[in-house]
Order: sequence, then structure tokens, then C-alpha cells
Amino acid sequence: MRFSSVKLDSSSLSDKSKFPRNGIVTKRQIIKQTQLEQNRRDCPMEKIHRKIQEYSSFMDKSNLTSFEQLPRLTDR
Repeated sequence: MRFSSVKLDSSSLSDKSKFPRNGIVTKRQIIKQTQLEQNRRDCPMEKIHRKIQEYSSFMDKSNLTSFEQLPRLTDR
């Protein structure tokens, strides 16, 4: 029997940490996971990354070619 190698991305690895091996999720684990996710959302780099994604999707919708045509970050 041969097993093919499976490439794991970071999202599948983080999903495993949410659920323990025995399949029983305690209230403490749920609270800990939600706090970790909240901390990640509050991280300045995460906010900047989200803002860049927001602007790039806006540029795609508006058919803009450069960031200079966008409203300034400080205007918001």
C-alpha cells in the first residue's frame, strides 16, 4: 500500500488546533481559540493586510490602474 504525499497549507494546520484528537471540545478550548483569532484580527499587520486586500478588490471593481487614483487612507 502506497501513500501519496499530501501538501498541507497553513489553514489546514490551524484547523487541527481547534479540535482535539478525541473530538471533544471543551468550553475553555473554544474561549482560547476565539481569543487567539481576536488577537490575530487586532494585530496591526493583519489590519494593514486587510486594508490592502480591500483596496485591491476596489481597484479591480473600478478598473483603476494605480494606487494614486484611490482615496487616501487617512480620509477614512
